[in-house]
Amino acid sequence: AKAADGAAWQPGACPAGQGVTVVMDTGTLGLGSETRCAPGAYGSVLEATKAVGWSYEFRAGFPGMVCQLDGQPDPCNGAPATAYWSLWQAADGAAWSYASVGAGNLAVAADDVVGWAFGPGQAPAVDPAGLGSAGAVGSAAAKPSWAEPGPTALVVAGQAESGRHVLPLVVTAGLVAAVALAGGLVWRRRRRA
Repeated sequence: AKAADGAAWQPGACPAGQGVTVVMDTGTLGLGSETRCAPGAYGSVLEATKAVGWSYEFRAGFPGMVCQLDGQPDPCNGAPATAYWSLWQAADGAAWSYASVGAGNLAVAADDVVGWAFGPGQAPAVDPAGLGSAGAVGSAAAKPSWAEPGPTALVVAGQAESGRHVLPLVVTAGLVAAVALAGGLVWRRRRRA
């Protein structure tokens, strides 16, 4: 199979030393998961994701915030209160860890394993053991039911293309509410005084 830019990718995990394994778990969307191999190394997870045939779009007004992956959810999850696309890493087949930098600035090399998961910030359900440097090649995955021919859109809320980590909006909204509440209490005390 080929990505939009013509680069070849393989279904399943990459054989040892041959590329970056990219996992997409639709989580709460209920559309299953898929694993693909992006041959080589990439300057960012976004480049590797595009290399396996999944393009991306960012949420309007929030540079670096991705709200769809391969066209899901449809429509774009513009204000994720309980679910968003999160980015994960698994080194040497170890457990998933939440990416500490944005998808646009996280470089990946052969044998690296990255995963996208849609939901309330939970890791992909795919076990990273055996993916990447262990050299185990996953079974060829069938084309997922949500995939359609032509360009697709990948957007991952909470990941910054610039390399800065953008907090999920639910956390941001909570901080705004806390500041507003604190400001209201101060104003009330001043008014009583």
